[in-house]
Amino acid sequence: MLKGKRIIIVCIMILILTTVYVTYDNNNPVLINDFSEDKVMDHIKELSSDRYEGRLAGSKGDKLAGEYIANQFEKYGLKPGGDNGTYFQKFRTTVPRLNSTPILRVKDQKGNIIKDYIHREDFYELTSGCAGSGNASGIINIISNASESKGKPIVLYNKSYDQNFRKELLDTGVKAFITPGKYDITNKKIVALGEYSGTNNKFAHIIISNKAYNELIEYSNKGYILDVAVDLKYENIETRNIIGYIEGTNEYLEKDMLTITAHYDHIGIDPDGTVFGGALDNASGISTVMELARLISKTNPKRTVAFVAFDSEEVGLQGSKKYARKPFRRAENNRILNLDMIGTKENVKLSLEYSSFGKQPNQFVKDLVKILEENKIEFQVYNTSRRSDHYSFNECDIDAVSFIDPGMKNIHTKSDDISNIDKNRIKKISVVPIEYMNQYAIETHDLYRLCLSEKQIEIANYVPIYVAVLIVIFIIIILVISKLKKNKDIQEKILKRGIFTALTVLITMFAIFVFNNYLWEDEIKERADIQPLYTNVEVEDGYEKIIDINVDKEITAILSNKKGIYKIKFDHYGDIVDDVIRLDDGSNVSYKIMNGYIYNIKDSKLYKESDSNTKAIFNNVVDFDVFNVNGDNFITAYNDNELIYKVNDKEYKIPYDSIKTAKFSADKNQNVHVLLSSKGIIRHVVLDKNGKEVLSNELDNIKLPDSFKFGIDENYGYIIYENQGIKMYSTFSLKSKQKPKTRKLEVHDRYGALVEIKDIEISKYSDKEGYLNSMLTGLTQNGYNYGMLVKFKKGSLFNNKVVWEYKGENNIMSSTFVTSYEDNQYVGVIKGNSFCMKSSNVMFGENYSTKTILSRIYRVMQNFIMMFFVLISRVIWILVGYVFFLIWYLIKKHEYDNDTWIVLLPITLYMSIQLMSSSLSSIFGYRYDFILVSFVIGIISGIYTLLYKYEKGKVSSIRLYTVYAVINLLLIASIYTPYILKHRMYMVQ
Repeated sequence: MLKGKRIIIVCIMILILTTVYVTYDNNNPVLINDFSEDKVMDHIKELSSDRYEGRLAGSKGDKLAGEYIANQFEKYGLKPGGDNGTYFQKFRTTVPRLNSTPILRVKDQKGNIIKDYIHREDFYELTSGCAGSGNASGIINIISNASESKGKPIVLYNKSYDQNFRKELLDTGVKAFITPGKYDITNKKIVALGEYSGTNNKFAHIIISNKAYNELIEYSNKGYILDVAVDLKYENIETRNIIGYIEGTNEYLEKDMLTITAHYDHIGIDPDGTVFGGALDNASGISTVMELARLISKTNPKRTVAFVAFDSEEVGLQGSKKYARKPFRRAENNRILNLDMIGTKENVKLSLEYSSFGKQPNQFVKDLVKILEENKIEFQVYNTSRRSDHYSFNECDIDAVSFIDPGMKNIHTKSDDISNIDKNRIKKISVVPIEYMNQYAIETHDLYRLCLSEKQIEIANYVPIYVAVLIVIFIIIILVISKLKKNKDIQEKILKRGIFTALTVLITMFAIFVFNNYLWEDEIKERADIQPLYTNVEVEDGYEKIIDINVDKEITAILSNKKGIYKIKFDHYGDIVDDVIRLDDGSNVSYKIMNGYIYNIKDSKLYKESDSNTKAIFNNVVDFDVFNVNGDNFITAYNDNELIYKVNDKEYKIPYDSIKTAKFSADKNQNVHVLLSSKGIIRHVVLDKNGKEVLSNELDNIKLPDSFKFGIDENYGYIIYENQGIKMYSTFSLKSKQKPKTRKLEVHDRYGALVEIKDIEISKYSDKEGYLNSMLTGLTQNGYNYGMLVKFKKGSLFNNKVVWEYKGENNIMSSTFVTSYEDNQYVGVIKGNSFCMKSSNVMFGENYSTKTILSRIYRVMQNFIMMFFVLISRVIWILVGYVFFLIWYLIKKHEYDNDTWIVLLPITLYMSIQLMSSSLSSIFGYRYDFILVSFVIGIISGIYTLLYKYEKGKVSSIRLYTVYAVINLLLIASIYTPYILKHRMYMVQ
């Protein structure tokens, strides 16, 4: 009879656990079968119809399209994320509009029409860069450079357009600039804008077919007349993005967000009434976004999912630029998945596009690639793409990618209609955003990859040893108890108290604490690139300027104030190793440090000073710099007529006439790069360590002020300067004679606000990854002062890292410095009157041994204290078992506690409520490992409970249940406490 009862209890227990396992997760993923390609096609057909007039930004049709999308968002229950509780985020931009059909017509000298070219078939107007309206009649002038165009109204250039070339034409009197197209121009219409558009458009730019180009050359040779008329108007209009979102249910993930985006504008309508419907570009993308919004609106995602329809993409990514810098919510971890042209009928590979700026693919990209591969979707990765809205976010160092079907045959033509769309391809591609929404927003798979650190994985290899030791201890304790049970006095005084069981539990908890204690090293590695370290070394009246800092085995800084210039030497713990030395009264600021020596200029002579002597190195010196590259010392200088440099003890001189300014840098190949200004010409010169001039390249189109900064990465040179109050940077290739590119130096804070740049300092050397580090200080309109570590590579600026941030005018940073040593960055700053430094070397300023010991003690104490908070928060798990005993008591009355086997049912209920009420942080790195951990800890707790019963003898089922629940809670809390502290969560509801 007893055996039959036990079988019934075990069956009930299995039934309960099975039910819990099947129903534990109340968040259902989005299913691809629920995706309706027919609904997407209905949206595409609607938005690409003539009713919307091609959706040119700011047009009547564009506004109707925006209202259509907003109505769909509202229909699906998305919360509005726009201005004043609406779905609309308003902004202003400039768009080009044709007032009449352009003319390109050839006539003979008598005025007879020889050839009347057809708009959109033989030619089209360009709207980017300097292009605008133009009305001209005259002979066709063939030119090969901009200087030949002076005083000529119509010029024909034999290459596809070049932005710098067009800038040179601005003041030459040209009215019409004609170039052949790179690609098939049939039916093409372009509305893209450049930085000059709408402000300085002095001529029409006509793109013609190759056939028309050859014909115009013949007409030019015959002296025929060409009539050109382009009536192009630039309008500043108000337009809007549409924003809706589904709120995430997990409060611990409120700073995370997934944003699904697409642009909905197109290129409008021609004066002759031709509508450019833009079915593929990009009614397809925004229609897919609306369908994804419909699907996820039926779920309860743990992370917030936003849906944004961008306007003004066609005129230069204006909508996404607006949103990137002013999102509806500040999300520290925002991932942008943009859809642009989805479902072409052309036989092309899907393109996954983003701008990496030289960085390796991050986890976001890797996850998407994995989904593509698993679903056998042919694709290509383009990691330097700027052609879609992802780029606006990549510029701000925000994770963003675009999926593009690059079927270009009908793009920007009237043929881009619903017949251009393959609905089956749309559904196939939509697997990717659906699976990613499931993984990242609904099921939060990435949280279950928050697995062991490298150090913990190393320790995990010893887990079998831990287990073996615990088993040996357990066996020894069983043997000891067996022996002690023979002595009745000992049994009464010791065994009845459960001391050995408690000892075993404590040993297990200690083993867990030892294992989790190694999380400390991982936390150090996971900190930001620049760590807070303040080594404040004060003298009377404080400091005002950093002149130079040298970092090697010791750190030497030369600082100045009104009373003089000082040398300060301290170690990597931040302790001063020598007295502060006053070098002079401050009249000379030409100081540099290298290998413990101080170099400075006095009376046009360069001196090398040590503690024991001073030695003159060069005579007749205007300025200089020093470098240590791969163990070799480089001393570089210049005067009016020559470059001078010394490598170790060998001196070289390179003559140059009338040097006005020279700046130096050095690369890892021990070449010296010089940027010099001579006779109004800016020249890049490369000198090797043997005194040879490797390269001398004149840099066209750069006019520099007297004050500028110069640095290099692996392949590019960077010149930073100020032009009419605006910080600019020009880049040029170190290895070829490409024309330099010049851009505004523009950075934003972590929330997208534009930073007014006050100062920037460039490192002498690129770091191990080839980045040129720079320290930038600036101010935002809301009164925040920023210090940022910015990086340059491959000719671009990216990766703003906030090092300092504070509000108000007090303690403004007046001087900064950045350098590298042993693959770590060191940043110095004068803040207020104090000098302080920060470093990516996490032990900089710390005593490693002391810090390690103290941190581990602190970690154990922190885990132990936090464990009790976890215990309190999980007490509800225990109560369900006592409810069972209450019901059992009402049924059985006085016999309710006779059968200890009945304890299996409340234990099963306890485990069930544990599984149903929590998804604990991952320890082993996969989705359901908290189930595994719960079962393993449940079994261990059961074994320890049996040990307790063996030790105590006869025990009631209520006591056994209490012992089991307490042991289980202690072990669960011991394991998960550090992960609770690390990830700011202990439940993913």
